[in-house]
Amino acid sequence: MGKTKISWDEDARRDYLLGFARRKAARKEHAKKEMIKAKRDEEIQANKEYRKDMKNWMSQYKRSRKMIVKENRKCEERNKDDDSKQKDEDGDSKQKDEDHTDDDTSPQDENFKTFNGSFYGQSRSVVTVSISNVIPMSNYDLLRAQIFKR
Repeated sequence: MGKTKISWDEDARRDYLLGFARRKAARKEHAKKEMIKAKRDEEIQANKEYRKDMKNWMSQYKRSRKMIVKENRKCEERNKDDDSKQKDEDGDSKQKDEDHTDDDTSPQDENFKTFNGSFYGQSRSVVTVSISNVIPMSNYDLLRAQIFKR
């Protein structure tokens, strides 16, 4: 076997000793990039969840709105049928309404009189529909608004 020869390389020594700081800076930079990537992925996931929640909310809103409109139409049809039946049965009910009307009534007054007149001798179901376009803001929405305000 031969003798091992050890060579002293000053550049390699300096590179090794000064490399600690360089490698430490590289680790910090890599960690910073990973943190930015994780934050971005989290925002993307939050946006997906928000879109999914809004889609579910909108579909539920549309279903409930359709149901309310459908129920309102049914009530209107029932009321029209009841009104026509009552007019057929009671021929002088029209004469009673004419006695109480004025010549200069507004359409709102006529609707009011028709509505009040329906309570005499029959029952009527009334549906009140209140639809709001305001979307309630949850804590998630408030947080998201603060994040994107920057």
